This record gives sequence, structure tokens and C-alpha cells, in this order.
Amino acid sequence: MEKAITAVMIDTSAYHNRQCDFSGMTTAMIPTFLRLMESNHIPVLSHPILDAEVRKHIDESEIIKKAQNLTDAIKKSKGVLASLGLSSAELMEIITAEKIKSTLLEAYENFSKSFVMLPYVKAQDVFADYFSKKPPFSTTGSKKAEFPDAFVLKGLLQYCVKNPNDQILVVSSDTDWERTLLNHEQIIMVATLQEALAFMWPQLDDKVEFVSRIWAESIPQIMTAVSTAAEREAYSIDDIYELEDIDISNVRAVSMVGNMTPLEITDTSVLIHATVSLSVTGTAEYCDESRSVWDREDQMYYYKAYTRIHFEDASAEAECEVCLDFPADGSMKNIVVRDVRMTNKWDISIDTTDAITSEEDITGGEDDDGYWLME
Repeated sequence: MEKAITAVMIDTSAYHNRQCDFSGMTTAMIPTFLRLMESNHIPVLSHPILDAEVRKHIDESEIIKKAQNLTDAIKKSKGVLASLGLSSAELMEIITAEKIKSTLLEAYENFSKSFVMLPYVKAQDVFADYFSKKPPFSTTGSKKAEFPDAFVLKGLLQYCVKNPNDQILVVSSDTDWERTLLNHEQIIMVATLQEALAFMWPQLDDKVEFVSRIWAESIPQIMTAVSTAAEREAYSIDDIYELEDIDISNVRAVSMVGNMTPLEITDTSVLIHATVSLSVTGTAEYCDESRSVWDREDQMYYYKAYTRIHFEDASAEAECEVCLDFPADGSMKNIVVRDVRMTNKWDISIDTTDAITSEEDITGGEDDDGYWLME
């Protein structure tokens, strides 16, 4: 790193990519990054428009949607839960969508108290860019939708003018941001918080080499622990959209994909983010459109036919966070994998392209023509 980063700006796209999880419920990436900026006295630049957008994205977080789905499932399972001596009402009280939203919002507000809020720029400056079609305004499409970004980015550029010695890391995957900030000598852009953390790490801590050695020594343990954790995850199959059921019989972590990213280091532990390649074996059943009958008038299947696919050594990639404990003397002995948490936003997607596969038509319940009758 030639010049130290003196400030950071994070677009809502980066937060949204991590489900706006400011509390660390599903992944520690956002809170870890923001805590590191604060402890290293690197200001996070924001803007009133970004603030409003983040709050809106929190409302739409996948975590909240999953909580609502879980609540619905609990409602449908009251009888089963009661037979196990569990109260569905108490469980729903713990995981309400409103409680999770409140937790995420409270965590965001605690972090945002230390953000440096950039002021609004003059409207005429933004409109000048609009009429001259300068980025972020495009030459085609609805340019009006680009006004929020225009105010934020113009504010950032004015900050650069007033602080010519600052070097700013901007975290965004938005192409409008990229076009606007391209080749600016004071700005470095990365697409994700994971990339930002990897870029900043040498500046923030001097234990990179030490953590890398601990990671390398622990790979066999980590692979075993990730395999066990991955068995509990939900899966889907690429290019199969009418998947009815999937049964995973074996999951094996094969290798790491790309570089690991340290999230947090103490004297005796390290929390690391990594992407892992998996080998997956199992069986799935799906609606076979080629053998089903679609009623165009009623816009529904008149008959549904199903196919069972068996797959062995199919491939998948999954994100995870691994917590390693190590001796306080810094030795490489007795390193223990304390915890593994899978952090995929969606179901883990299986690619069967290079897998050993076989298919069979499901015959039970089919009519004389070989179609499964839809009830």
C-alpha cells in the first residue's frame, strides 16, 4: 500500500450484499469492518441520502424476511411444538421480524454516530452535470433515478477538493459510482467489504503473516469442521427452477477459494472469513417441464411430471466464518477450530455439470400417459 487510507465511504450496495447485518447475526463482516475503522481512527464518510438508503435497505433485509418465514413455519407447527413441550408463542416472541429490524437498526445507529456526514452540495452544481450528461448521469435511460447518487458523489468530490492530502477508499459495486470516480487520484475503489478489509489489513494490523501461518496449519481441521457445518445448510441446484425436494447424503469441503480474510484478532483467537469449495452428493426431485402439460388458458399445469436425479461429487461454493483458538505464546501447537458459521445469503447452489448423475422418471402417482396428476 503506497499511501495510507485516511477515510472510507461505503455505498449501500456493499451493505446490502451483507444483508445489512450491522449486528453480526449472520456474518461479522459489517460490524468488524466498522469497528476496525473506528479503532484505527479512520473516519467513515456518509451522506444524508446514504443514511436514508441504508435505513430503507434494513427494512428489506433478507434476515427480516427469513425471520418472517420462520414465524410462519412456527405457526403451522403449533401442534408438533406443543407435543415437544415447546411454546410456539414464546418462540415467535423471540424471533419477530420487528425485533430483528429493531436490532439491526440500533446497531447501525450506534455505528453511524461516528460517521462524518457530508453536507448537501448546491443543486445547481448537480443540475449542471445532469444537463451536460456527466457521470453518474447516463446518456440513455432514466437519468432522474441517478440524482441521489449524483448528490452523494458530488459531495465526496468536494470533500476531496477541501482535503487534498486525503486518500479515500470507496466501497461500491455500482457502475455509476465507478464511472464517476474513475481515475480520481485521491480515490481507490473496491466492490465489496471483504475486498476493502483485505486491502486495508496491512495498514490496520501487523499480524497478517502470523494469521496466515495459523490458517495454513489448521487447514485439515477447518475442512473437517466446514464439512460438518455444511451438512446442516439448505441447497438448491443450478438451472432447476421447479425443485420439489432435495436430500443431501454427503458434503465434503474440498479446498479454499481465493484468499482468506481476517475479521478479528485477539491474543488467543482469530475470526476469519473464507470461501470454500464443496463436493456434494445427494438426490433431488423436480418438475420435468418436458413431460408436463401446461394449460395456456388457465395459466397452470394440467399435469405435472416429476423426475428424480441422483448426483455424486457435484460442486458448490459456500462462504463461512471460522474462529480459531491458539496458544497465547503464539506457537503453532494446539490450534483448535472453536466454531464454523456458514454465511451464505441464499441456499447453497449446486452445479451438477461435472458430477456423476443419473435420472429416473417418478412413476408413483402418474397417469396412463406418464404425467403426474396435480391435485
